[in-house]
Amino acid sequence: MVHFGANLRALTADRPGVLHFVLDPEAAGAFIAHDVESDWVLMHAINPSVESVDDYTDDRCLDIVDNAAGAELDAEILGKGAWWMSSQTADSMGGGRMFLAGDAAHRFPPTGGLGLNSGVQDIHGLTWRIAAVSAGRASAELLDSYGTERLPVAQNNAHQSLTNAIKMVHLPAALGTDVEPTSERLHASLADPSKAAEIAAAVEMQREHFDLFGLQLG
Repeated sequence: MVHFGANLRALTADRPGVLHFVLDPEAAGAFIAHDVESDWVLMHAINPSVESVDDYTDDRCLDIVDNAAGAELDAEILGKGAWWMSSQTADSMGGGRMFLAGDAAHRFPPTGGLGLNSGVQDIHGLTWRIAAVSAGRASAELLDSYGTERLPVAQNNAHQSLTNAIKMVHLPAALGTDVEPTSERLHASLADPSKAAEIAAAVEMQREHFDLFGLQLG
């Protein structure tokens, strides 16, 4: 994770978005816009068996950011760190006088943006119950229904997030950059008419990730 300051307004004006995925094997990653004109994060995969975040100096991070953007951004490195793509849910959402919510109860891959949304829903579901019990409008048994309601949601969203992450792997495979990750191989795949259907299918496979309003808003 490389947190940097730069203005990418001109580069993204024709295709605005919060997320910008770069599939060039020599500069792969995902740009996340916190503020288009000043605040960005680039997620860039590393191999922990041969390197660590300590190997990523500011200069190296600047090169990676510039290569991924395809331009010299004159960026400022604001921070960097490593994290693992993982998926866990707690065995229960708690009980008695202690309850779990948000990341304490479930940790999803970021693919789908379901972590924060699930946490907000947890808090909403917990606080109205606590308010009702505290005000004497309901018995303490109402609090038991919190876990009954929210744990299946956490498990479902964890599964969906992990499914999204796994399906993303099909994109570099279709582009032919998973075995020999070079720009030359990528360009060769894009120029091969026989690969068009495979690439289109891999893109369509991401619909459940990026266009699933029933899960994201329901």
